[in-house]
Amino acid sequence: TLAVYANTLNNQFTNWDDTNLIVNNELIRSLDFKNIKAIFDFRAQGTYQPVRVLSYAIDYHFGKLNPSGYHIHSILLHAFASVFLYLFLSHIIPLIRGMEKTGDNTAKYAAFFIALVFAVHPLSVEAVAWLSGRKYVLLSFFSFFSLYLFAKSFKAETGQFCLISGSVFLAVLAALSSPFGVIF
Repeated sequence: TLAVYANTLNNQFTNWDDTNLIVNNELIRSLDFKNIKAIFDFRAQGTYQPVRVLSYAIDYHFGKLNPSGYHIHSILLHAFASVFLYLFLSHIIPLIRGMEKTGDNTAKYAAFFIALVFAVHPLSVEAVAWLSGRKYVLLSFFSFFSLYLFAKSFKAETGQFCLISGSVFLAVLAALSSPFGVIF
């Protein structure tokens, strides 16, 4: 993932949505409690995606308006989303009828291949390379992380409540990242 998207590190902000969502957005200028509360305050106009705005505020805190930091953040989120997809599939594929006969390695290879395709597939380029597409990277990160915790809870002998609670919390973060998260 890092090798595929490294060429985006020198990209600048686009003059489409990046100007309004990042460059001219006063809400991302501070991480104090009052500003974070303002980020999560529901407003009727536009779509409600406070986690995306908060992620931009974190980027601004560390690098101001240097687009490289924003791109690094998006690449790392996508890379970790791919890892959580692999972990989720490693837990769930062996539960498919007939897969128990193939052995553990077959499920891990299948999970690895699927996660690898997700990590480098050209359909992900817009979400990773275009900073305004951060909502989709956040959506996949929180969704796959949530699914992984949920799948892990089935095999856990202790801590099931914590795993399921974490899964629900991450699903809520997915919904607050992108409107598509509501479907998740």
